Amino acid sequence: MRMQFLGDSRDAFKWDLLHQVVTGAVPRFAGLVVVPMRTPDDAHLSHGKTPAARFPCHPAILRFVEGLRTEPRELERIAGLGAIEGLPAFPVQVFEPQREFGFGWRRAQYWQDLTGSDLDGKLVFLDPDNGFESAGTAGTRHVRFGEADFLLRSLPPTSALCVFHYRPQGQSWDLVFGRIEAGIPADTAMHSIYNGQLGFVFLSGPATGTRIKAVLSAYRATHAFLHGRSCDAG
Repeated sequence: MRMQFLGDSRDAFKWDLLHQVVTGAVPRFAGLVVVPMRTPDDAHLSHGKTPAARFPCHPAILRFVEGLRTEPRELERIAGLGAIEGLPAFPVQVFEPQREFGFGWRRAQYWQDLTGSDLDGKLVFLDPDNGFESAGTAGTRHVRFGEADFLLRSLPPTSALCVFHYRPQGQSWDLVFGRIEAGIPADTAMHSIYNGQLGFVFLSGPATGTRIKAVLSAYRATHAFLHGRSCDAG
């Protein structure tokens, strides 16, 4: 992720959804681990300027998201998502907020260090600039399928992985999801929610996938413009 994106309408969708998945799952997740995959800002990009209020999220979460735009912007503020007054509380860990996602051995070490954290029963959210790798693109703005496989094998069965994905222009969601489904292990449950070019892909074992599927269905019921897709394990 880039710091310049903090507090826009995409963030409103992101944090409202993740708050609901953590607290609305039955049983609830033990907490949220945010993995920024931080990359440098790009002054030539115009993204990150759409008002947070464009996405219909909970009013308290909207105030939280708008606060993320306060200068100087700090990823550490994301931890406040789990301590919003009037909403269910839960622990939020922002993994290595000052550390940029690198190349080569630094990239491999990033994932190794993440799996050394306490991830039991938690939702682990990866926030790359673009999402999963696609044909010919697997740089610092992407999560590689091999990396997702490594993380899934490292997670306890009560935990889950969520990956932000930005649909490229000219590609359908059917094409995007088909590529992701082909790239993840066959024993992984995959449940997604999306609208326009923004999507969130949840990966887990079958039992945890059932919990996620139910809470995503309930979330879509209150946001009729959102779409969903599910691929059960096996």
